[in-house]
Amino acid sequence: MFTQLRIIEIILQSIQYKNKELLLNLIKAELISSSGYLTELAMKVNPKQYHSIHKLFNRVKFDYVAIQIEIIVWIVLFFKILKIAISIDDSIIYRSRKKKVPFGHKQYDHANKANRSSYVFGQRWLAFGLIITIRGKTITLPLYIYLVKPKKNLISVTVAILQKLKRVMDKRGLKIEVEILTDSWFARERLILRAKKRYNFSVITMARKDLAIYNLPPARRKKAKGRPKIKGKRIKPKLEDLKKSRTLNIYSRVVNVKYKEAVVKARFLKYEIVKAVWVRFDDADSMRLLISTDTTLSGEEIIKRYALRWDIVQL
Repeated sequence: MFTQLRIIEIILQSIQYKNKELLLNLIKAELISSSGYLTELAMKVNPKQYHSIHKLFNRVKFDYVAIQIEIIVWIVLFFKILKIAISIDDSIIYRSRKKKVPFGHKQYDHANKANRSSYVFGQRWLAFGLIITIRGKTITLPLYIYLVKPKKNLISVTVAILQKLKRVMDKRGLKIEVEILTDSWFARERLILRAKKRYNFSVITMARKDLAIYNLPPARRKKAKGRPKIKGKRIKPKLEDLKKSRTLNIYSRVVNVKYKEAVVKARFLKYEIVKAVWVRFDDADSMRLLISTDTTLSGEEIIKRYALRWDIVQL
C-alpha cells in the first residue's frame, strides 16, 4: 500500500495544481475498476467532467518518460536493487485504412506471420520493460511505451531513450548494473556498441544465425612479419556440434536445450569480442544464436537471462 501511495504522489507532483484533483479521481477509479479505457474511467469519475478529462490528456503536456523514470528510481532506491535488466520489443497494432489513427502508416512487419502480408497498415509501438528481482522474485514492470512516428528510425529512438535513462542514473548517482535484452531486430552495431562503450550497459541479444562470427586470432609469434591478425577462422556450427545439454525451467515450462558457447569476434560489431551461444530448443529443426557483450557469463546463464525478456511480450 505504501508503494502505491508513493507512486501516486510522484505522478501528482509532475502536473499543474489545478489538474491534481481531477487526475487523482481518475487514479481512484482505475484502482477500483481496473479498467484501462479512459472513456469508462471518465464516466465513473463524473460524467459532467468528461470534457475536462479529455482536455487534460490532449492539451496538457505530460513528460511520461520522466514520470516513469522517477518511479523506477524510487523503486530501485527503496528496495536497494543493485542490478536491473531492461527488455526491449516492438509490435504493430493493425489498423483499418478507412479510419484515421495517430501515426498510422504502411510499414514492414518483421514478425513474418503466415496469414499477413509483409507490409501492413498500423501503428508501431516500442516497449521497454524493467526486470528486477525483489526478495527472490523476478518481476517485469512497464518502463516506457512509445508510439513510433512514420519514417522514424527504430534504433535511433531506442538509443535516445537509453541515453535519457543513463543521464538520470548519473544525475541521481545510481551505481547499478544495467543489462539490455533485445531480439534480433535490435541486434545492430550502433545500438550494441553505444550501450556497451558509452553507457556501460551489458547487452544480451538474439542475432541472425548466419552472421559472420570468427574465432579469436592466434597468439602472435615473436618477430613475426606483417600486421597482426584481427580474427581467426570463421565459425559455422551445425546441429550435431551442439554437445552441451541442459534441462532448464524457462518460458514458463521445462525446456531441453543443447548449446555451444565460445568467446568470439563478430564482424557486424566491428570485430568486438563477445560471447556467442548457439542453442537448440527441444530438438527443433534449427538453432538460434545469442550474443552477450559480457564474456564472463556462462552459456547456460545467458540462455536463462535472455528468457526473462519473454515477459515483455505479455505487457
